[in-house]
Amino acid sequence: MKNVVYFFILGTILFLKISCRKQTHFGSSKDNIIAIVGDYNITVNEFKTSFELGFSQLKMGNNPRRAYLNHMINETLLSLEGTRLGYNLNPYVQKRVTQRNYSNLLEAFYMANVHRKVRISEEDIQNAIQKSSVKWRMLIWPTPSLVSGEKSYNIARQSTLVEYVSVQLAKSEFKIESIEDFETDWLDYLDIHPMYLKTISDLEIGKVSKPVPYGDGYALFQILDIHREGVLADELKFGPRRKRIKARLHNIQADSISSALMDSVLTPFDVRVKGDVLEDFTDALFQWYNDGLPNKGTIISHVENISGTSKTYLIQINKLLNKTLVSSNQWKKNVRDYLKYMNYYRRILKENIQSIETFRIALITEIGRMVKNDTYTNIAKRDNLGNSDKILNDIKLWTNKWTYDSYRHTIVKELDVTHEEMLTYFKTSWRELDLADVDTTRFYKYEKDIYNAILFEKHQETLAKKLSDLKNRYPVWINNDLLDTLKLADSYKDIQTSLFVRKSFTGEVAVPTADMQWISF
Repeated sequence: MKNVVYFFILGTILFLKISCRKQTHFGSSKDNIIAIVGDYNITVNEFKTSFELGFSQLKMGNNPRRAYLNHMINETLLSLEGTRLGYNLNPYVQKRVTQRNYSNLLEAFYMANVHRKVRISEEDIQNAIQKSSVKWRMLIWPTPSLVSGEKSYNIARQSTLVEYVSVQLAKSEFKIESIEDFETDWLDYLDIHPMYLKTISDLEIGKVSKPVPYGDGYALFQILDIHREGVLADELKFGPRRKRIKARLHNIQADSISSALMDSVLTPFDVRVKGDVLEDFTDALFQWYNDGLPNKGTIISHVENISGTSKTYLIQINKLLNKTLVSSNQWKKNVRDYLKYMNYYRRILKENIQSIETFRIALITEIGRMVKNDTYTNIAKRDNLGNSDKILNDIKLWTNKWTYDSYRHTIVKELDVTHEEMLTYFKTSWRELDLADVDTTRFYKYEKDIYNAILFEKHQETLAKKLSDLKNRYPVWINNDLLDTLKLADSYKDIQTSLFVRKSFTGEVAVPTADMQWISF
């Protein structure tokens, strides 16, 4: 659909459903346990999910299952030791756990209050399949008011809307739009807001509609073409078409429930944005946006830690941190609260925004989304939605992963490579860099590769020694019979493929997988 078409946008929140079982403890049945490390059980589900979504490079060799499991065992050893030493409580881990729990609560709220309340009958599905077999291509001409819409209609009806739009575009001094910008792709009735559906359904090809409410104004419609597809009897009950239609009906109904829910939950709060603070914040943030927002560190940290040499816009935002940005009859949120939220939800940063007016609209939208999400997560906490086995298991796995990250970094952070070591490596081990003979004198060209190769070897040596010691503290047992017979996607083709699975709801990685640093930097 072209950018001029402002049809009703259907909210599509997709959830990755990965079944999780409660952790089995030492001494209970081992039918669901692949390995035990100390008192931690790596379950079948944990291994299978991580293996099938893990990087293909970690599954190479004669026994991909065992190779990948060894990486998981090594990470578990470091995670257990990191937990014993308190690394699970450091800010790096806790900030990520807090944010993961926030998004889990938000997802749980939508599942409980929106998606589980969707009801689609068999009759609805079959009717939708039949109706969606008719598709339209249209020309849509927006007008700012009913008066201008009627004026355009009276002229266009004398010929066609296509001719009218062509004439209007030809009058423009700068040719920045073409008639194609006002044409839609092929649409069926599920793509069209019910407000316009009656108008379109009764419209003959080539005829212009009377002006109808559209966005902030009105619009004229003209059908350019109609396409009708046949529907087989079996397609009403089976097949991919039915699945697609059912999913679309689900999303349409979920969006309707979500809109009604938002109105009923947020309206009583009487939410208001502080105008003067918003204007000052928008101006400074837009300057920062144009100058380039940081890729490293949290957004809030760049504003809290300023000096006399800091950019003017950072100093301006710093002065606003404790100013109320948005409030209700029950709470207040300041600029600092929004920047903390913005650090994890950077939708506004992904847009190519040219004007401060557009930026302000996007910022207000994000502030509203923050208010909505905070409200929904508070309700989820109140209703104990965060205590499900699925969420508790997800938080446990990610806490272990981030504890491993933190502790591993501590073990190897002091390692370094000297220039002399690099020269010696290049002289004696240049073949390991996969170089041609003619390159053996070009040290300068491969310094970075040499540095990484030596540092990787040092990492491996240091970690191998640490892991050897940890295996004495945390004994390892592997269920080899279960590992060998487990049904797993580990064919040659599967091993060659890496799947990057994220929750479309938040963009977060769905499950933790083994670290690529076990085989390379």
